[in-house]
Amino acid sequence: MRLGRKERSYPEDTGATEDDASRRPARPGGTRLRSEGGSRTKKTVYNPTTLAAPVGHFDRAVRFGDWLFVSGTSALTNVSGPIEERRLVEGVEAQTHETLDNIEKVLDAAGGSLADVYEVRIILMKREDFAVVDRILRERIPKKGFIAHGYEGVLLHPEMELEIEVNAYLGPLDAETR
Repeated sequence: MRLGRKERSYPEDTGATEDDASRRPARPGGTRLRSEGGSRTKKTVYNPTTLAAPVGHFDRAVRFGDWLFVSGTSALTNVSGPIEERRLVEGVEAQTHETLDNIEKVLDAAGGSLADVYEVRIILMKREDFAVVDRILRERIPKKGFIAHGYEGVLLHPEMELEIEVNAYLGPLDAETR
């Protein structure tokens, strides 16, 4: 078992067992997650102890079945303390490497790697920095096989140059290997 990992059934707020949940109708406006066998898909959250606590009310990553969804990550993710007091490495190149290092820590906690990523979302403070980020992505994820979205936007900390969010396909959860 890895530190920082918490497993629970979805939805977690009902207190129902998986058997109870499979007989209960879906909530209004909601859908029920099921595997092919009809049982509930397990929701597993990841908050690796190698990273600082999230700055808000969210988890670093959530896994549903074979799919891992990693929250927006930056060079702040490994720095502790209130967000306004955290200091980052300087420059978009250093922050991109630090951000990808932080994403790798989350993926590793879930039993994955950057090679498992199929979707990347990049929010840049300055669109002119995209070429630098793209070059580093080519180095760190050399094989194509993922889709990407790029945005220019205002970020939560004045020193942040970028934030990256990824989704990964990890395959079936095997208790012995993941």
